[in-house]
Amino acid sequence: MKDRAQLVTTDPATPADRLRTAVTRLRPQLFLLISVGTVLMALVYVAIARWRVPFLRGLLAVPLLGIAILSLGHYTSFYPWISKHYFNEYEFYHYYIGAKYAPEIGYTKLYEATIIADEETKRLYSANSIRDLATGRYLGVPNVLARKDEIKARFSEERWAEFVKDIEFFKRNLGGGRWSRILRDKGYNATPIWGLTGGLISNAVSTDNVKALRAVALLDPALILLALLAAFWAFGHRAAFFAAAFFGINFLTMQSPTMKAAFLRTDWIMLTIVGAALIKKGWYKTAGGVMAYAGLARIFPVIFAFGIGARALVELARTRRIPWKHFQFFAAYAIVGGLLVGASVLYAGGLHQWREFFDKISYHNNDISTWRVGFRYVFLGTFDLVPRGVDWWAYKAQLQEFHAQWAHVWWGIQAIVLLASVYLARYLDDGEAVLFSFVPVFFLVAPTHYYYMMLVIPALFFAVRIDSPYRAAGLIYLILAGNVGQSYNYVGWRFPLAFDMSCALLGMVLYMMLITWIEGRLRRPAPDQ
Repeated sequence: MKDRAQLVTTDPATPADRLRTAVTRLRPQLFLLISVGTVLMALVYVAIARWRVPFLRGLLAVPLLGIAILSLGHYTSFYPWISKHYFNEYEFYHYYIGAKYAPEIGYTKLYEATIIADEETKRLYSANSIRDLATGRYLGVPNVLARKDEIKARFSEERWAEFVKDIEFFKRNLGGGRWSRILRDKGYNATPIWGLTGGLISNAVSTDNVKALRAVALLDPALILLALLAAFWAFGHRAAFFAAAFFGINFLTMQSPTMKAAFLRTDWIMLTIVGAALIKKGWYKTAGGVMAYAGLARIFPVIFAFGIGARALVELARTRRIPWKHFQFFAAYAIVGGLLVGASVLYAGGLHQWREFFDKISYHNNDISTWRVGFRYVFLGTFDLVPRGVDWWAYKAQLQEFHAQWAHVWWGIQAIVLLASVYLARYLDDGEAVLFSFVPVFFLVAPTHYYYMMLVIPALFFAVRIDSPYRAAGLIYLILAGNVGQSYNYVGWRFPLAFDMSCALLGMVLYMMLITWIEGRLRRPAPDQ
């Protein structure tokens, strides 16, 4: 009988896998083709609106759909030198194992338990240290192995045997090179609420069943399709097709395999889009529940409810009451959020997972990394603290000291942006206000670059009124910024790239604010829909 761990890499590729491999080899050419095609289509729609020839819009739907499908194919292309199939073993290890064994290993013992299991099954890990997920520093492997009994005591005999079997599966499929890097990464970082979902799935799907594991990798593409269908339903076919076209050429996501073929990594983005669509259609209670899960699955997406909150404040100031629809949204948000938190506590058997999660996320948020993008890196990089071409690690302490010294300026800027965003929300309807919430997200947080798959949200903001030259210009700007990013050597991500891409996105969010104000001045504020 074949070794179960060999099935992922030796069984024949399906026709879909072979097509995906062919698409992958053409990625640079497809990136350029989709980019040019999307830009041209945006310009044509503006021209049609200007010259008043609306009958052409229906004809253009076909080529636009073709570009959207090609772009989604470009997105789902994976790296054949990593995996023959659409299955990201590296990411699956972190989130499958992290969620399945959260009761035993929490957020800090994943790598320690793994190296012990590796040692018990013919050691493959070749490095001398692993990352300490509690501190971010490194632990010597001999020191960890000396505490083997302490770590294994967290497991029952049956659970440890299952854990060892799962670790053996992943290490054999990853191979020596990637396996020897994996325990120096930054671990499993989803919230206990995502851990509840991921734990239920991972405990139900065994590593003995490779086909079922690959099916789990298809949950994200299914959610992407759901979000685009929701956008089609609420905002129209052009908005959905343009969003899909941009999705597959988003530079900050396409240059990393992290979010692709992985274990439910896009749920928070896609459900935020679904929430915006539900609001657009007047389903406020359902939207509140959906967006509660989206927000609590990663915490910072909670900020996408900012736009609705701002609209409620505007109406409160204008009429001395909060609209019933907004009350319904936030009531559903609070109830569903409370139920999810309660369920996660019951599942974990206490609050300890939440405490570990917030300790770890606090460490990540206070850290400075070349992989992160956001206004924080514009703030740090503007003052030339890190000369180009110089290893930024030597300046890390200086950057942190600078940020602490100028914290009052930092928070002053945040306050101004938030107040301005509340004011601008009066010019938007509630559905667009959710999409506009990317503005405070960009200013308040600086996640790792691959989390900027969420750029599909401002892309949709621009696409909902693609006839407008202002909105079309915003979408084109996003596409061109990604093409400029392509000129960098991805393998050499350094502080200058984080700074430059942060500056490019700063320009975009300021433009979002500007055109919202211009459009608002050209027409009356959005009605109480």
